[in-house]
Amino acid sequence: MKIYKLLAVIASMLLVGTLAACGGDDEAGADGRTKIRLAFTPGATTLPVHLAITEGLFEKHGLEVEATEGLDLPTWMAGLDKQWDIAMETPGVYLAGAKQLDLVVLAGGQVTTEGSLAGNPLIVRDPSITEAGDLAGKRVAVATLTGSSPNAVRFVVEQAGEDPDSVELVQVPFESMGDQLKAGQVDAVVSSIPFSLTMLQDPENKALFDVQDTALRALAPDQEAMASIIYTSTRSWADEHPEEAAAFEAALQEAAEWMDDNKDAAIQELSEWLQIPMDVLETLPWPIPIQAHITQAEMQPNLDLLLATGALKEEDAPDLSDRFPNGDD
Repeated sequence: MKIYKLLAVIASMLLVGTLAACGGDDEAGADGRTKIRLAFTPGATTLPVHLAITEGLFEKHGLEVEATEGLDLPTWMAGLDKQWDIAMETPGVYLAGAKQLDLVVLAGGQVTTEGSLAGNPLIVRDPSITEAGDLAGKRVAVATLTGSSPNAVRFVVEQAGEDPDSVELVQVPFESMGDQLKAGQVDAVVSSIPFSLTMLQDPENKALFDVQDTALRALAPDQEAMASIIYTSTRSWADEHPEEAAAFEAALQEAAEWMDDNKDAAIQELSEWLQIPMDVLETLPWPIPIQAHITQAEMQPNLDLLLATGALKEEDAPDLSDRFPNGDD
């Protein structure tokens, strides 16, 4: 599914008003804190958000966060300024709607780093699949059919000299990928921690490489880190709430630092939050590459990937030069 089809979906949602406005006016939180409605996906890479809530870091920075957890990234993006003030997005989904909805990047989360499998590892069971080119003609499970990961699969296959159109991308929830791979319903999966940790407990499963980082690094070989998760708002919200925008990033940065300084406590918190046994999380790559401050240079490779694969049209591509209200350096 091309990302411009996602644009049409977002436009139709806005047009017919399927997202009911839930009071666009600012609401004061307790003790004068600003109430913020945040939507995000629970996972190891969004642990800073959870910790900022449970450890009182948002409150410390003057924010009272009302959180929604789920997987509806396009819905959250279309619902900004209506049901939510800030939404977690993958760069691919964000870039699909950034121009149309005039969205900015308030903060970052996980970044890709060279050689790490903490992002989106490609996991296979068939020993004949050893590199990207071997995915030609295969069924590959992805969590969504739009965004960076599915397009990264197509890109790395093409870079290997094979036909990307021969790859059949199948949408499978992260938690079901292991069963689908074991049953032979798919030949490979693009997973994410902590789900990949459970899959790799099976000795017949093997992680080959991080799909997203491999694709992005081919486009930007000198870029040290590249955005994998970001937090967005409308430009109008950021303009009206500059102090809150800065405070949100600062709270996530403090949470990321707390994780680094308190590994055991952080993993225990993750286990209780996601209901994942501690013995599974013992293999969690640490530290998780988290970067609360994101710049244009760290977002640009994601845009280049979507343009390179034809997933996003040039006329729909946002200008990233003015979309970082908390600074671009």
